[in-house]
Amino acid sequence: MREPVYRKGRKAWFVWINGKQTKLATTKKAAYEEWAKLQTEPVNSTAPCVVLFDKFLDWTKANRSERTYDWYQFHLQSFSVSIGKRLTISQLRPHHVSDWVQNVHQGSTNNTIHGAMRAVQRACNWAVKEGYIARSPMGTLEKPSPTSRDTVIPPELWHKMIDLASDQEEQDLLVTMRETGCRPQELRLIEATQFDREERRWIFPVANSKGKRRNRVVYLTDVAFEISIRLAEQNPNGPMFRNSKGDPWTKNAIRLRFRKHKKLGVPELCATIIRHTYTTQALKNGVNPVVLAELLGHVDVTTLSRNYSHLYKDADLLREQATKARGQDHVP
Repeated sequence: MREPVYRKGRKAWFVWINGKQTKLATTKKAAYEEWAKLQTEPVNSTAPCVVLFDKFLDWTKANRSERTYDWYQFHLQSFSVSIGKRLTISQLRPHHVSDWVQNVHQGSTNNTIHGAMRAVQRACNWAVKEGYIARSPMGTLEKPSPTSRDTVIPPELWHKMIDLASDQEEQDLLVTMRETGCRPQELRLIEATQFDREERRWIFPVANSKGKRRNRVVYLTDVAFEISIRLAEQNPNGPMFRNSKGDPWTKNAIRLRFRKHKKLGVPELCATIIRHTYTTQALKNGVNPVVLAELLGHVDVTTLSRNYSHLYKDADLLREQATKARGQDHVP
């Protein structure tokens, strides 16, 4: 937890708790006394929920990727505003979460609502696992079932997307994602110092890799390699991929660029769909699933099978593979 800061406009000392500034006191001495109490306040059933969320976010920041931390912080901060800073863990009920998503996520997809509710549930489950509380107050929370994205990008749609790109910088973004299947956040974070030209790959340190378990390696095709060489020379320091103003791409900036693609008749088209398309095409091309999981940065093929394969929609391919599975000289 960061140290208190003084805000002249409010004539008081504040501290950041769960991504939100909370007033401590009007004098420095009193503020630091209150801050010390917050530092040592135990997490148990009588503690405020915001204390639990703050502890969980500290753990997430130290043990998970920056993207994961930002995702949890976004949802837990929003939920904390909804319940207030005095509601204790023992008072927390599933209806608090249901009321929150109804007010904040009205009209959102099942996936968005499921994720928001899961963030709160995950923090409570973590507290149980760490021994802070005996049981989770979110044990009976009912979440809507998430749905997988079934969209892949056919060649004709891909060419239209490239034609709609506003500039060369956006084309580099789209093409590199399509050539490598990398995650959008990986493309935003990659730096020239992490570009291994000799082996034609990007190497992310463990601290910047999803899950923080091992280095994430992205292998480059000829096209992606040429783009990487050009951008590494243009931006030797900091993120390689930048917009036309020379600023690193942000998550929101990429999301806004995809808005114009709705005119193509695919309302759910987003950066992640490019990764789905890469994966599905790779499987069609006969890439071994274990090898493909490694290329995508997964520890096994479970996630690959559950979220990224859309082969069930290609009846002709499956029929062909069913025949191939039996062999030409099979006995009826």
